[in-house]
Amino acid sequence: MLIPDRGMNSSPGDLYRTDNGGENWRRVNSTEGNPFEGDNYTQAEFESRHPYLLCGGAITFRNASTGWLCGSIASTTPGFLSITRDGGLTWQVQTLPLPSSLHDGRMVPIGLPHFFQMGGKDGITVAEFWPNGHDSTNFCTVIYSSQDDGLNWQPTTPVNSRGVWDFISARKGWIWSPEAHSTDSTAPVKGTRYRTDDGGASWRPVNAEKSLEEYLTHGEDIVQLDFVDDEYGWAIARDEHNLTQLLKTTDGGVTWTKLALKIGGKRVFSQRAQALVTSSRSFLT
Repeated sequence: MLIPDRGMNSSPGDLYRTDNGGENWRRVNSTEGNPFEGDNYTQAEFESRHPYLLCGGAITFRNASTGWLCGSIASTTPGFLSITRDGGLTWQVQTLPLPSSLHDGRMVPIGLPHFFQMGGKDGITVAEFWPNGHDSTNFCTVIYSSQDDGLNWQPTTPVNSRGVWDFISARKGWIWSPEAHSTDSTAPVKGTRYRTDDGGASWRPVNAEKSLEEYLTHGEDIVQLDFVDDEYGWAIARDEHNLTQLLKTTDGGVTWTKLALKIGGKRVFSQRAQALVTSSRSFLT
């Protein structure tokens, strides 16, 4: 996905494909011809199948034919998830159903679907509940699960959090739930890390001897989690000035340690940790 130069409050995109490892690329689709702007459409019209990209954004493909795009028509409108089943030639919005406990609002995807095990059909995607009332504080996160390669999504138990999350399988995952705080404050940030072993149906707090809070004493917050198994994981803490700490656990989050980023002017963290920092757009000097 390439994002061309654009005007204010627009979200164009061009989708390209390669069949020879990137030596050559051909354009498959584009937002050119997309008639939607802002919210000047009916829901039924918007959710039908379209022969163009609805917007630019993040994109992933499960195989040569099935893929998803997460984006929004404009920077001032909510995001959505759309799916293609023909290699990007046509796209259709996937509506995420509200959990029975939530009303008067909509689900807004905050990332792309993630699947586990090569060839498996189980996957998850994550969305935030946005209440209709502008003064409402009833925001929460919902994990959606799929057992049919992402063709249909079912909501799990809402989590009263807008924090970061990470799953290592369709059943095991974590979410960091910070308490409400000002993003420009230097006051310590409090929060709880929760774990699920049933795909989000239930969550339990993780008891920690040395918790993430110990590294959030001057307004930092956790902006990314990345576990590779039940024991080993990393977290990125960042403050309002983009000063970054890289944290590591080897016991499932019972204890956390801060990784030294330089010794004698040389980077010393592992390739896995380096990839994690790079993917979060953090630049360390």
